[in-house]
Amino acid sequence: MKIVKSIAIFTTLSFILFSCSGAFDGAGEGDQGSIRIDVASPRAVTDLASMEYEITVSNGTSNNTVRIGSGNTTATIKVSPGSYTINVRAFGKTPDIYRNDGGAFAGNSVFSDTMLRGVSFNAPSITVRSGQAVDQRVTVNPVIGVTSWAQLLRVVGVATNEPTTIVIMNDLTADDVCIINFFLNITLAADGPVTINRRAGYDGTFFTVEYGSGSPTLTLGREGMRGTLTMHGGARDGNISSIIYVTSGNLVMNDGVTLTGNYANYGAAVYVSGGDFTMNGGTISNNEADFYGGGVYVTAGGSFTLKNGTISGNKAQEGGGVYAMDLGTFTLSNGTISGNTATKAGGGVYVHSVEDPNIFTKTGGIIYGNDGTLASNLRNTAEEDAGHAVYVYIYYPAPLPETVRERNSTAGPDITLDSSNATNWE
Repeated sequence: MKIVKSIAIFTTLSFILFSCSGAFDGAGEGDQGSIRIDVASPRAVTDLASMEYEITVSNGTSNNTVRIGSGNTTATIKVSPGSYTINVRAFGKTPDIYRNDGGAFAGNSVFSDTMLRGVSFNAPSITVRSGQAVDQRVTVNPVIGVTSWAQLLRVVGVATNEPTTIVIMNDLTADDVCIINFFLNITLAADGPVTINRRAGYDGTFFTVEYGSGSPTLTLGREGMRGTLTMHGGARDGNISSIIYVTSGNLVMNDGVTLTGNYANYGAAVYVSGGDFTMNGGTISNNEADFYGGGVYVTAGGSFTLKNGTISGNKAQEGGGVYAMDLGTFTLSNGTISGNTATKAGGGVYVHSVEDPNIFTKTGGIIYGNDGTLASNLRNTAEEDAGHAVYVYIYYPAPLPETVRERNSTAGPDITLDSSNATNWE
């Protein structure tokens, strides 16, 4: 492997531009591509005085990776003709404020002594023909890489109101709650297939999105994320806490994220009692609530919007997948609710309200019922045969009658449902 050298580092207070170039052997002299790297504003990260880069060029079956130390700014990588994606990771010393012990690094800046500080989330794709030289600029987004739960807590604890992306580098063990409040805007991503597990004996939640004068936001996953992020509740050990609580602000869940294997009294994966939960993708699966909302429980002014993703294999007394009640709202515009179980009513969804029928709306997506032709893993099941797909109970003080609506068969994308009217219920 040969590295072609060149240095240029220009630094300002909040914007740092790096251009990297190097080369390694791997094909004939006539076949090559070159990569330029632009590093965007580091926002909360201001000390990128020395950077190292890991550039990976992949044709889908094999990877070529070159590491370039600080002092090199351009890299020319020789490749065979074909189509390639380019991923770049930037490494630098972790600031003292982000370290668990608050101490300083010693020694030289080498890969073993540095942390991930930048990622090209949306890998560009290029085609190289025989004898062609291709220039490709790659934008590297500033991030903070963490390798322990304690370090994640510290990074969140010193974050400002600027958007901060935290990349989880390896499996973590949660042993204390991570609070997202005030004006914090935190995105969690993964640098590979990583799992956050609950420590044995810890029965608390993983994350709480809560009060503040601002509108805190926790985003799980992001477009172009290199890995997958799983949060696993662990073996039942007296757990009574959801994986995530939302009492104010916003929780956003994207593709590549799974909330699974948790036990709680209500809302085993997500409990929303204020604020907004938007699910754009990902999976909520195999969780169990002792009472309501095996997957998601929403109440007290909270809202849950399912735009895409899957809620499956969860279990509760009522609302195996989702439970929505007084002053909370649930809107389904796309996505899938399948294979959930209620030991009483509402295998897929249970809606409960006092006087206010405007709780649940379905404009798209699919909620499977207990149709005999369905595969067993798709069926939502209510063991008391009360609303295998959806059950709605609205209480009115006497002498007004109660309102009960049920949907037992599958409600596909073309079936609209609204808890405030009788259309399409059975």
